[in-house]
Amino acid sequence: MFSNTKPRPTLKSAARLFASAGFKRWACFNIFLFHQKCCKTLKHRISLEIKLSGLCSFCLRFLSILTCQYWELSVSLWCNFCLIATPDEDLLGINNQLPVSGIINLDKMAEYIDEITCSRIIKFSNYDRSAIYIKDEELQLIDQIIDDTIINNLLSNDSYSPSMRKIFPSHLFRAELLKALKYPEISYRDFCDDEYLGLDRQQNRVFIGLPLHKNTTIDHTQLSRFRTNMTFKQQINLLIYFLHHFYKSDLLGGCTLCAVDSTELANDCKVPLAIMTIKGKKIRIYGDLDCDCGTRRNKRDKSIYIVGYRLHTLTVIDVQSRQSFPLVSILAPANHHDSKFLPFLVKLAQAMGIDVNLITARVKELTDRRRTPVPLPLLVKEVNQVVRGWSAYFHCGNSTKVLGQVKWFTEERVRKHLRTRYKVRTRTGGYNRFSSDFLYRQLGLYKIPTNAKWKIAHALQ
Repeated sequence: MFSNTKPRPTLKSAARLFASAGFKRWACFNIFLFHQKCCKTLKHRISLEIKLSGLCSFCLRFLSILTCQYWELSVSLWCNFCLIATPDEDLLGINNQLPVSGIINLDKMAEYIDEITCSRIIKFSNYDRSAIYIKDEELQLIDQIIDDTIINNLLSNDSYSPSMRKIFPSHLFRAELLKALKYPEISYRDFCDDEYLGLDRQQNRVFIGLPLHKNTTIDHTQLSRFRTNMTFKQQINLLIYFLHHFYKSDLLGGCTLCAVDSTELANDCKVPLAIMTIKGKKIRIYGDLDCDCGTRRNKRDKSIYIVGYRLHTLTVIDVQSRQSFPLVSILAPANHHDSKFLPFLVKLAQAMGIDVNLITARVKELTDRRRTPVPLPLLVKEVNQVVRGWSAYFHCGNSTKVLGQVKWFTEERVRKHLRTRYKVRTRTGGYNRFSSDFLYRQLGLYKIPTNAKWKIAHALQ
C-alpha cells in the first residue's frame, strides 16, 4: 500500500500516452491538479478519522507518506513535460481576490446612499430605542453609521425576498460585528446562546436588531452560512460603504499618500507534514496546504520565521498628522513579499474609486515641469512635507535599500526640475550645478534617513 514503485510507472506512462496523442499540456495540467485535489481531500478525510478514532500516529504517518508520493509524482510530471504559463495571481494564490464586475465605486456609492436617504419621505415615529439601550460608545457609533436598508441591498443575493422574513442580512452582519468587537474569544455556538443574546441582554439585541418582547434569536448555523455564502463582490461593496463614511469624516488632511504594509497571521501547523528536496531546494508541506513559511521582522523572543499567512494592506497616510489608516487588504501565504502585491492592490483600489497616490507618484507630480512658475521655496516645502510624513511612518519598519531608493528618486526629480527651471541642458551639468550638497544645504530639501533599525523590509513606497 505504501510502495513507491507501483503508482509511478502507471501515471507516467499514461501522461506520456496523452503527450504522444497531442495532449501534452492537458495531461500535465490535469494530472497535477488531480493530485493536488487528492492531497486536500485526503487531508480532510484523515483529519476526520483522527478526531473520531484513536489511531493518531498511524493516520499522521499515512497522510505524510501519501502526501509525499502524490507531491513527488506531480512535481516529476510537471518538470518532465512542458511548462504551462501561469498568471501571477494564480502563483500568489489571490485569483479569487481580484476586481470583478458589480463593484460599486465611491462616487456611485455616494449617489446610491443619497438616493436611498432622499426617498424616505415619511417618518412614522421619532422613537429611537438605540439611544436608550445601547450604552457602549463604540457600538453607538457603529449603529449610527449602519443603514439596515443599504446593508440588506448590498448583501442580498438574486433570490432575496424580504417578505415573511424574521432574520435579515443586516441582522447577521451586525451579529458578526458584535462578536468580533466584544466577544472574540468565544465560539459562535456559545455566542448564539441565551447568555449573550437572551432577552435580558438588551444592548446586544437592540444593536443586532432583534425584538425585546419575544425570544427571536440567531442560530450559529445561520451565521456560518452567512459567512460562507458572502462573495468577494459583496465584501468589497460593504467595505466601500464604510470607506464612504470614512472619507466624509474629514479624518484625512489635504495631502495624503498610499503605501503597502503587511501583518503576519500565524497558523497552528508548526511542524511540516512532509519535507522533500527538489532540485537542491527543500520543499515543506504543511497540514494547511495554502499556507507557507516566510520571514518577518526581528521581534523579541520570537523567531524570524512564521508559518501561516500574511495580510498585505494598502494604507493611506496623512502627511500632516503622520497617521495611517488601512483601506483594503489581500490575504496570501507568508512567503511572498509586499512588492509582489502592490500592482494588484492598486488595481483593486482603482476599481473601488480610491485615488491612489504613492510616494514616487506624488513626488513626481510635485516636481513636474509644468510647475516651474511655482516659487522654488514653496515647491521644496511641499516636497518636504510629503517625504517627511512618509519617512516618519516607515523609517522603523523599512529596509535601508528601500529608503535609499526613495531618497535617490527624490533627489533626481528635484534635480530634473531645477534643470528645466534654469535651462540646464545636459545631465552632467545638472549634477555639477545642483549637487546633493546644494539640494540639502541651500535649498533645504529634507534628507531621508537611510539607517533602518532592521534589515527585513516591511513596507514599500
